Amino acid sequence: MSLLSNAGRACWRVLKASLRRCIRACRLVLILVLVVLPNPLVMVLSVFLTSERRNLPAEVLRKKK
Repeated sequence: MSLLSNAGRACWRVLKASLRRCIRACRLVLILVLVVLPNPLVMVLSVFLTSERRNLPAEVLRKKK
């Protein structure tokens, strides 16, 4: 009987360790996505914004609101 309970505990330990590793991997992927994903978006937005700014005359850019 103790052999089965030891095997059950070992199986449970392995399952908990696997679950912990899976959660850590998911957290790492989430962090990487949050860090890497905005970079291309920022580049695209900056290209659009700088091209719009360049086409405006200086008087329009200096005008007080």
